[in-house]
Amino acid sequence: MHFLPREEAKKDGDIGIENATPKSIIAALEKVRTESTDKRDEFKQVDLIRNGLIGNEDASFRRDELGKILGIGYGNAKQFLNRLNNYGVNREEFEVALNKIELS
Repeated sequence: MHFLPREEAKKDGDIGIENATPKSIIAALEKVRTESTDKRDEFKQVDLIRNGLIGNEDASFRRDELGKILGIGYGNAKQFLNRLNNYGVNREEFEVALNKIELS
């Protein structure tokens, strides 16, 4: 599964994959993840708190940006935590993506 950022799939007020450019579609396919059926809890709520992904005014923006980088899309805190654990994101990927947000 991969989530294409909304702004990359928008044309004349219409949102859908048919509006995305080939470049955006290829980039999305390169980030495809499969959902695991095994229970995994590498990430906890404390990881979200420590990294400004919940509990502050820009947390929603930070989750959105991180979700784009990791290819797991935007979600509220609970959804985002589930996606981190269920789509096979590892600690190193998470840290690298966080660093990209910090630098932007």
